[in-house]
Amino acid sequence: MLDMAARLLVNYQFHDLLKGTIRLLLAGTPLVLVVMLIHKLMTERHERLTTQVKHRYLSACYCYLADPAYVLPQPRNRRETIALADVLIYLLAETAPEQHPLLQGLATSMHVTDLLRHQATTSRSWVTRLLAIEKLGFLRLPELAPLYRDLLEHEPEAHVIAKLLWALSRVATSNDLHLINRILIARPVHSGKFNELLYWNIIKGFSSHGKEGEVLALIEEMLAGPEIPLQLKRDMIEACGAAELKTSMPLLRHAFGTFSGEPTMKISCLRAIGALGGDLDGELTRSGLADPDWRVRAIAARYAAPASRAVIPSLSLLLGDPNYHVRINAARSLGAMAEEGLAVIRAQVNSEDRFVRDVCTYILEEV
Repeated sequence: MLDMAARLLVNYQFHDLLKGTIRLLLAGTPLVLVVMLIHKLMTERHERLTTQVKHRYLSACYCYLADPAYVLPQPRNRRETIALADVLIYLLAETAPEQHPLLQGLATSMHVTDLLRHQATTSRSWVTRLLAIEKLGFLRLPELAPLYRDLLEHEPEAHVIAKLLWALSRVATSNDLHLINRILIARPVHSGKFNELLYWNIIKGFSSHGKEGEVLALIEEMLAGPEIPLQLKRDMIEACGAAELKTSMPLLRHAFGTFSGEPTMKISCLRAIGALGGDLDGELTRSGLADPDWRVRAIAARYAAPASRAVIPSLSLLLGDPNYHVRINAARSLGAMAEEGLAVIRAQVNSEDRFVRDVCTYILEEV
């Protein structure tokens, strides 16, 4: 009897709870829909007003670039200031470098940097700080470098630290390269591509001011420094190729020999040299084609086409390499070496080696 009474009581209480929940949902659902609708309308209105402000400032900035005596209206609130920042960032990416000082001057005189600096230094939200630093980084103002250095000493959030490193790399001095390296060594959590981007920014920044020799000397110093990890040295070498730093060719060739016991360094050197026009005399290419590491052979074969025709015998030997990537890269480079290379492909198309036949047939079908 007691068990039956307990079950009836539980069922009765559950029934009341269920009815109460249903009533609450019925009453709350319209309220949720109303809140969602209001939020949607407010968001659309905000975007519409922001777009209008951007169009107005874009037209005004074009007038200012055509006639520096033109007076832009000062932003009246946060929305207009952020809209002007976005317009200036867009124009910095789209206009000639000669006009950049005018646009950067607007960022200062129109108090755009003041608002972004305030957000970057005082906001409790790391997302807000990150977005403010990103906009400041795109503006590429050298006078903001001390701000980035100071924030790097206190910022706890890893995402914001990465954005600060990126912003600083766009306006870096020689001392900043050492600072960036120290942080990357202390926090080895970033990808090689991110590190390469930082060095690319630094190389481009120095080159734009006619200081290629200075940045080249800095990179040479870093490559020789025992305190710099091998990964960062690889990223520097990759950045030389990506930034098309032609004057780095002797340094890259020297690094290939210095780090002859490190396959990954040789790969980076060969790739960077290939991006700069290739190993014309073929000396490094022949060494790479004979390397015991298949990755080095594959990269050497990939960038062998611009090299001296003296590498053709070495490439022809790799048509039967045990590794597929080596074979296909060697065949493609031979196919790109005009008639001399194609003659090797045609001669090997009936080879007894199945791998050689297959890769040669593939290349001839592409020609």
